[in-house]
Amino acid sequence: DLEWLQQNYPDIPLIATQDFRARFYPRDEAEGGKLLAIGQKAAYFTGTNHFVNLIANNSWYGYDAIKKLAAEMIDAFNNEKDTKSIIQVKAWGCSA
Repeated sequence: DLEWLQQNYPDIPLIATQDFRARFYPRDEAEGGKLLAIGQKAAYFTGTNHFVNLIANNSWYGYDAIKKLAAEMIDAFNNEKDTKSIIQVKAWGCSA
């Protein structure tokens, strides 16, 4: 759970992307190393190209969801994505 992670691994950044203040966070967390983000917002806010392309929960549920997420995390860690082209409409200057 969140409290356990914070107590046992204080160096791991755990950032809620629903926080309205997130738009003011620096977007350079990934500079200088690999950073694995779960979800498009997390990828955008951290500046990483290693992320699980997930919105909300992708309708995943239960044990099967855990297996899918684990597999997606391994793939995302090993393979970069073109973050800007994947999430351009949602996060980067979409034209109105």
